[in-house]
Amino acid sequence: MLTFTLVLEIVVLLALPVAVGFWMRRRLGTAWGLFFSGALAYVAAQMVSAVLGSPLLGGLPAGPAGGLIAALIAALAQEMARYGLYRFFLRDVRAGREALMVGAGHGGAEMVIIGLLLLLTLFQFLSFRNADLTMLDLSPEEQDQIRQIVADFWTTPWFVPLLRLLHQLLIAPFHLVASLFVMWSVTQRRWDYLAGMVGLHLLLYLSQGLGPISALTVAGLFAAGSLAYLRHHWSAF
Repeated sequence: MLTFTLVLEIVVLLALPVAVGFWMRRRLGTAWGLFFSGALAYVAAQMVSAVLGSPLLGGLPAGPAGGLIAALIAALAQEMARYGLYRFFLRDVRAGREALMVGAGHGGAEMVIIGLLLLLTLFQFLSFRNADLTMLDLSPEEQDQIRQIVADFWTTPWFVPLLRLLHQLLIAPFHLVASLFVMWSVTQRRWDYLAGMVGLHLLLYLSQGLGPISALTVAGLFAAGSLAYLRHHWSAF
């Protein structure tokens, strides 16, 4: 059952962003270039977060302080990547429908990257599930460690992949709204819009460190608010 739910999670994470991109392209008439621009902004933000949290730069402090700093770095990197994209590369983007396509690419890249990492993880653990570790150049202690890691993976409750998938689906609409407000922060010179998106993104990251129930609750509130906003203003796009 765990294999099935993992495969389902991976398929949805890989296919949904593409489906949303095609839907927006047809419904809103927006270019694929905007979608891929948003995706590249997400990748750039992840690279910045990784560098700033790298042990080469001293790493992050242990405990809650480290978690808070990591969340703040991630939130700033995500929203500043959006801001830099609109400020320096997509200077002609002014329409809401275009910002939505950028946001779909940004959130879609997150889904695809997570999906690919999960796919790689699944292949690795499937290959080790019945592997004869004695054929490898490993010490008995290392073999025992690998067996324990593999056993722990396959005892994961089957619904965990579904909870992860649900969380990703719930936060997806926020990427669309954040893309809109960050664009307006550039076009209207509203720094409060940018600060607000950083603050909301920080809250989203912090909730993930409080356990699955808290993370899903906050993500659900984000989804409800984002979808309500998009539905109310959809005619303007």
